[in-house]
Amino acid sequence: MIGVLGLLLLAVTLIWQNTAIGEANFQACVVAGPYAAATSASTNCGSEISVSATAQLEPRRLPQTEAAPAVLRIGFTSKATDGSTPALSRIELDISHNVELHTIGLPSCSFAELYSTVANPFQSCAKSLIGRGIADSEIALPGKAPVAVSGHLAAFYVKRKEGGFVLVRVKTGQPLPLIYVIPFKIAKGRGSFGTSLTVRRMLDIQGICIKPNCFSPYTLKGIYSRISRFELSLHGRFRRRSENDSFLNARCPEETLFPLAGISLSYGGPAIAGTVMRNCRIDQATQHKH
Repeated sequence: MIGVLGLLLLAVTLIWQNTAIGEANFQACVVAGPYAAATSASTNCGSEISVSATAQLEPRRLPQTEAAPAVLRIGFTSKATDGSTPALSRIELDISHNVELHTIGLPSCSFAELYSTVANPFQSCAKSLIGRGIADSEIALPGKAPVAVSGHLAAFYVKRKEGGFVLVRVKTGQPLPLIYVIPFKIAKGRGSFGTSLTVRRMLDIQGICIKPNCFSPYTLKGIYSRISRFELSLHGRFRRRSENDSFLNARCPEETLFPLAGISLSYGGPAIAGTVMRNCRIDQATQHKH
């Protein structure tokens, strides 16, 4: 046992995998060194991090072959055992290959519109809105103690030269009202996952103050990575070539458990990852139509 723990402490990359039905709970200990990690069995932990991941697909009854409009609820919680919120460096949300994201013909928003405190993105980017949710975090301003804030988030689709993005705009309230945007890049998934939504550099995220004189400069970055709770509901209808379409669509090939979502979080080095399993029901009415 000692030899195994010793190898874990020296590991450059460690993924602590966990699979659960509906919700995955997993822990890891961050130890000395930027790329060292061990499981919670070790007694040499500097700070143990507890993570839970959830995912749910609605409706539960879906067609077996052709994907139909659906809603995916996905999220996680992240806390250290001392009660603090650890800083995330990277977030990856993997989505089952039974779920499709339709973006062809979907109107695009922009970073400028989402950061604006004058324009209302719910009006200017209404056709790009693809989700809503909540985010709780700690904001640590230079020289000040961390402040716990709760925020409402709205997800918008953005098309750029480097590909498509799901931009999650977080707007917090008192005691520190501000806006910051989490940019999830849409990419092809691996294995059981058809799509990956990834933020690779959380510390590069910038924010602006809604109320004057909150802090200076207003574009202070690197303080929005301490997220303790993140819940995102993805959906959205739009018109494409005079036809109705949906941003998120899903099918139910078999009435068995399948990996609906994978969540991988990094805190400056190793990734802590978990898989959420779900099942579904085949819509027999849809089958009879075919």
